[in-house]
Formats: sequence, structure tokens, C-alpha cells
Amino acid sequence: MSRPACSSNKNDLPPENNVVTLHARVTDRHLAYLARWLKAGQRMGLCDADIVSVDSASGKAVQRQVVVWVRESADPAYLIGPAGLKWVVSDAIRDHVIGEYRSFEHALAAIRPVIALQEKPVSNAESFLLQG
Repeated sequence: MSRPACSSNKNDLPPENNVVTLHARVTDRHLAYLARWLKAGQRMGLCDADIVSVDSASGKAVQRQVVVWVRESADPAYLIGPAGLKWVVSDAIRDHVIGEYRSFEHALAAIRPVIALQEKPVSNAESFLLQG
């Protein structure tokens, strides 16, 4: 049995617009967890949070980000937004990235660890995507 010849012809490749980009987004489940996190964190200085819509850099889509206020400042203290399959936490006052996290829950815990995180098994596909 012979193997079929591999084609290196560019015309045989799918067009670039067939690529589906995977990215995280704020869902109702995230909003419910955010409400629990805020309530649990009031004693640790969490004040309020809101969801804002932000135009993406490409201008093609609008993504939702979480803005967090703490008791010590009237200005927003943190921004949490999706970046690919990860969540980025930024210090909104000092305008720098604090870190990238594999889940929304881990991103919130980076700000104030007020709810114990329940580790879930990572699938092979998720493990591959989270490397790097």
C-alpha cells in the first residue's frame, strides 16, 4: 500500500478566513461567580465591579471586561479581560499587567483570594493550549 503524495501547492491549502480563533468571554457563569466573589471579599476591601464593553484592537468585535473597584480608591483598581484562552489581570491605576491566568476564577483569586479554588482536571486539549 503506498502513501498518497503530500501536496505543497498553495492552492490546496484552505483560505485564511476559514481559521476560527478561540477566545474566552465573560459569560453568565462568570457573572454569578463575580457576585459571590464580591460578597465574600467585602471584608478584604473589595467594593464593586462592573462589566464594560471594549472595542477590540482589530475593531471587528466588542469584548466585555470586568472592572473592579477597591475601598482604597475611587478609581477602578483592576481590569480583567480575555486574551485568547487566558484571562489577563491588569492594575488599572499603575497601567501594567499583573498576570495571565487559565480561568476567570484564578484571575479573581490573583486580586483577592476570598473563595477557595476548586481544581478541576485539565483536558489534553486544554493542557496543550495552555502551554506557552
